[in-house]
Amino acid sequence: MNNNEAMAVLVARKDAINAAMNGLNRYRQEADNWKAAVRDSQMAEIKQFARAAGADISAWDGQNAP
Repeated sequence: MNNNEAMAVLVARKDAINAAMNGLNRYRQEADNWKAAVRDSQMAEIKQFARAAGADISAWDGQNAP
């Protein structure tokens, strides 16, 4: 693996975690106004980005802390 290949791997991880974080922030702000199907698809997308970044949030249920 050369420098460019290593950087590409790291950038892909960074992009995935940024997408997951941005999606989660949007979810937290807007999910109350979404239909259930939209919430479910958004959660699945966020989990997919997190998985691509190496983060396991499969137990995330979309609920706010009490």
